[in-house]
Amino acid sequence: MDINLRETFLTKISLFQNLSKEDLQYITENSRERLFKENDIIFSEGDPAGAMYVIGYGEISISKGKREIARFLAGSLIGEMAVLDKGNRSATGIALTESLLLELPESFLSRIGSKSKSLLSILETMSGRVRESNNELEENYLNISTVVHDLRNAITSLSYASFIKNTPADNSMIVEWADRILDAKEFMTSIVDDALRLKNRNLSKIDFDNTDIMSVITSTVEIYTALHPDVKDKTVTIDAPENLPDCPYNRRNIVRVLSNLIINACQASDDNAEVTIAVSSDKNSLYIEIIDSGSGIDPRVISQIFDPMFTTKIEGNGLGLHACKSIVEELHKGKLTVESEENKGAIFKISLPLVQSS
Repeated sequence: MDINLRETFLTKISLFQNLSKEDLQYITENSRERLFKENDIIFSEGDPAGAMYVIGYGEISISKGKREIARFLAGSLIGEMAVLDKGNRSATGIALTESLLLELPESFLSRIGSKSKSLLSILETMSGRVRESNNELEENYLNISTVVHDLRNAITSLSYASFIKNTPADNSMIVEWADRILDAKEFMTSIVDDALRLKNRNLSKIDFDNTDIMSVITSTVEIYTALHPDVKDKTVTIDAPENLPDCPYNRRNIVRVLSNLIINACQASDDNAEVTIAVSSDKNSLYIEIIDSGSGIDPRVISQIFDPMFTTKIEGNGLGLHACKSIVEELHKGKLTVESEENKGAIFKISLPLVQSS
């Protein structure tokens, strides 16, 4: 579009309607048109700002991680937050269709600000607060989504109810199945309780046991994951020495970690395959390895495997492994790592310190 058409276009956008003729002319002459094809990236999360954009035509998607948070059409202003508060991009912009954007240089704000430094300062402060609110919302979204993810895994234990329904009343197995259902109920309640504590940053109320961890590993295999559709056709074996040392751990959170890793290992393995849980220790730590016999993890993505929202599954949300790493490393001050070779499976290794750090 020519200069006059560009100026006319800008005057139809509320942000620019009260600018002086001189300022509007400055923007018109110092802006430039950018044509983006479908799926072109306009800016990426974490990049420095430098410019904001007005959409001439087309449709733009704004996403954070793998989650789309907004879409914008012609006449919308995008990318202004990072310019206003002089921060890096907090999201990624992608053209959903061929799109013409008018790129406005950062110097535009400096020019307007020189005439009203107080106004510019207010805008920068407001933008900073909006960014903080967005970050908090994102954290709460991850927290809620992680709870839903773990509850979905735990719910499979309630399948024991179908056994009770179809079993004669005098069968001795009913008591055991009922106990497993009650265990699952307590486990799901604890997940919700922990989420509420995390929301209030109150980690100090999470209790630590200092007892034999083998009971937790065994119950996770036999109760919490046994009826999961991706687990029940696999063989999960435990390889552990006798007389393992005690280590401090939070039972329900370690169950969450083990459940996720066991289910993932079974999903990666062929039907009727074996998944091994190898337990060992040294003078400083206790180690739990979950070893699958799948095809391994693509080396191009293994460095991203614990990132929030990253997933290689069609229906995955990318939160399970991120939550596992947070539980092991932030809550237990341990380490969660992965080793993998293509066509040779993967090993997820949990390291828990034998002495709880203060």
